[in-house]
Amino acid sequence: MSHVELLEREMRAAARTITGCPLSTPAHAVMAEAGLMPVATRRDVLAAKLLAKAHALPEGDPLRAPSAPITICSDSQSALATLREGPASQKTLLGAAIWTELAALAGPSRRIHLQWVPSHCGVDGNERADQIAKEAAALPQAAVPVDVATAHRAAVRLTRDRTIAAWPEGWYRTLMENRLPPPAAAGDRSSAVDVHQIRAGHWSGSRQYLHRIGRNPSDDRRQCPDIDCAAGRCTLCREEADTPRHFFLRCPALMGWRLRRCGTIFPNPEDIRDDGEVAALAAAVRDLQSRTATPR
Repeated sequence: MSHVELLEREMRAAARTITGCPLSTPAHAVMAEAGLMPVATRRDVLAAKLLAKAHALPEGDPLRAPSAPITICSDSQSALATLREGPASQKTLLGAAIWTELAALAGPSRRIHLQWVPSHCGVDGNERADQIAKEAAALPQAAVPVDVATAHRAAVRLTRDRTIAAWPEGWYRTLMENRLPPPAAAGDRSSAVDVHQIRAGHWSGSRQYLHRIGRNPSDDRRQCPDIDCAAGRCTLCREEADTPRHFFLRCPALMGWRLRRCGTIFPNPEDIRDDGEVAALAAAVRDLQSRTATPR
C-alpha cells in the first residue's frame, strides 16, 4: 500500500469521525461532507504550488547558481513522497513537469535534496523560502504571467471541479448537483450528524437503511438490500422505502412541512440542501416517527 493510499484511509476515517457517517457511506459523500478533498487531489494542488514557486524564481536567484547544491524544503509530505518516486513513476503531467524543472536546476553536476519541514513553525530555511517565493512572485515574469497565489487558486478550482465530476450518479449528485456541500453549522452535534447522514443518503433514522444493515430485522428476515422490502417502508405513509429522497421529495406525510419550508410540495434540490433545511427535516421526521411508534 502506497503512502497516498495510507493517508487516504486515515483521511476517510477522520471524515467519518467528523460527520458521524457510518462505514457504509460512500467515500465521495463522506469526504465532501467533512470538507476534505481526496489525498491524491490535495497532492496535485500542493505539487502545483511547488511548481509555481519554481517557475517564479528569477534567473539570477541564488537558488539557480550553477554549481551549489540545492535543498528544496516543503511542508507537504505527500507531494515530496510522490516526487521521490522518480521521474519515470510520475502519473500526472504536473509531476512530470516538476521533475523537468528539477532536472533543469540540477544540470550535469548539481545535487538537489528534497527536505520536509514543519509548516510555519519558525524554521529559518522554511520561512526564508516562503519569503523568497513571495518576493519572486512580485517580480516581472515574462514566461509565467501569473503569481504563485493565482496559480495555486487555479489548481484548487480545477481539482475541486474534477473531484465533483468524479462523483457517481445517485442521491448525493442529485442533491448537491455540481457543488460541494455547505457546512453543517446549525444546531448541536446530534443535528449536525443528522445533516451529514441524510445528505449522504445513509441515515440512522431510516428504517430501510437500518434493515439493510441488519439493525432493523423483520419477522421473516434479519436484513435485506431490496429497497422495495416491506420492512423498510416509511412508517409515516407506508407507501415506499423511507430513503432521504422519499422524505425530501415524495412523502405525503411531509407535504405540509415542504410547503411551509420551501413554498411547494415538490421542492428542487437547491431548496433543500442547506444544513438548516436538512436539520429541520430530520427533526420533523423524528417527531412524526415518535408519534406513530407503537410497542412491539
